[in-house]
Amino acid sequence: MRVTANRLIENLMYDLRRAAARLEQRETQLSSLKQLNRPSDDPAGCLDALRLKRCILDTARYKENIDDAQRWLDMTEDVTSSLTAVSRSAMDLATRAASQTLPVESRQALALQVDQLIRQSIDTANHSTGTRPLLSGYETRSLPVQATKTGSEITGVTFSGDDGKIVRQVGPNATMEVNSLVAETLGPAGSSLVEDMICLRDAIKSADSAAISGAAQRVNEHHTRLVAIMGEIGAKGNRLELMRERYSQEEITLSGLLSRIEDTDIAECTVRVQAAAHSYATVLAVGARIVTPTLVDFLR
Repeated sequence: MRVTANRLIENLMYDLRRAAARLEQRETQLSSLKQLNRPSDDPAGCLDALRLKRCILDTARYKENIDDAQRWLDMTEDVTSSLTAVSRSAMDLATRAASQTLPVESRQALALQVDQLIRQSIDTANHSTGTRPLLSGYETRSLPVQATKTGSEITGVTFSGDDGKIVRQVGPNATMEVNSLVAETLGPAGSSLVEDMICLRDAIKSADSAAISGAAQRVNEHHTRLVAIMGEIGAKGNRLELMRERYSQEEITLSGLLSRIEDTDIAECTVRVQAAAHSYATVLAVGARIVTPTLVDFLR
């Protein structure tokens, strides 16, 4: 087979380009600390890396949703805990007011304390997350509890808001309702905790033992319901904590798998860079010997 000088030069340039490309790829991997810098480096590896990155992003989003849900539950728990303390205090005052021998001045003092508990329960129920009322559902423009007054005395309340439930997606197929509504927390309008405490206050003022006993019984029912709500909130919080721990571990595992696919092993890559550099230098040396002889060298 006849081999011409052009054929030798073409083969040399082809081998030179391959050696230079191999050296450039190794140097890029070492400088970027990434094995995959373009899809052509490893198409299957790039596809696996994209899938893992998607899973990591989804996991991070679920963790953010869990944190947001936990903030809602914490605030709702604080409100419920405060209302539980209010109802407990109201029951204690009702027990003291049930005594038939209680002086009028002491009875009025007890009624005044119940009145302050009424105001405290309204303030607590109107607690805001900073941007919206906590117990008003989707309604953000008005407070969930509005007091009706006669002079300076609270004689009733009205509820506003809607039945909207704040839902957070905390997993691929898992959602959680994170808010409570005012009617669920205080009780339905007409027989809410605030209205029953108003009845208790008025009964204490009038020394009506039967009315005091009935109002105290209703307040006790509210207290039992609030304790149950706190238990439900605690159960949701425990579930969120378990899910957060699982997603944190899953994020670590996925990040490790992604690192194996796309991150550079520095020691191994350094050896490969040196080998590629030596290969490139060898091709240059061989090329120098091929290109040097010309026809002039033989015209002597």
